[in-house]
Amino acid sequence: MLASEFGLAVCLNDGVGGFRAPARVGGSVLARDVALVDLDRDGALDIVAAEALAGTVTVYSGDVEPSVRARVAVSVGVDPSGLAVGDWDRDGWLDVVVRNVGDGTLQALMNDGAGVLLARPPFEASDVVDRIGVGDLDGDGLLDLALATGWSESLVILSGLGDGVFAQRRAYGVWRPAWNVCPSTSTACRSSSRWCR
Repeated sequence: MLASEFGLAVCLNDGVGGFRAPARVGGSVLARDVALVDLDRDGALDIVAAEALAGTVTVYSGDVEPSVRARVAVSVGVDPSGLAVGDWDRDGWLDVVVRNVGDGTLQALMNDGAGVLLARPPFEASDVVDRIGVGDLDGDGLLDLALATGWSESLVILSGLGDGVFAQRRAYGVWRPAWNVCPSTSTACRSSSRWCR
């Protein structure tokens, strides 16, 4: 799966260690991030794309050929440019969080139980967010967000409240710009006063 300023393309495996020529996914333009996830639990991966020019998170159904995929666009904030996937409300259906760099917000898109994403109101991120990591960082059984903030040199933790809402938890200074984050829940501290040992 490729995401670029020209849109989305699928490169299918040729079965002998290579890939077939890219097949463009219809209609997509300036895809800044992409996730492959089975939103409707039909056994086929769906394509979820942050499409910056359109200001949408778009779902391309995984049940037909790439060139003719069904498309459902959900309007979000300005310049959606990053995605994270998790079951925010513990209902068994995967949801999405998008970072909207144009207005400095994050936004939860909740799965309605049929694979359709419903946008919640955006909420302000504490700083410019470069990447979003997902994990149960405080051991309460709810997914939290770890935000890498690039040149702001901090890691911000937002605690999941179990309903697609996240509360500001704490910012941690880092000694270099934080461009990416990949939380490991197996080593995350269970203390509310610290994030890592």
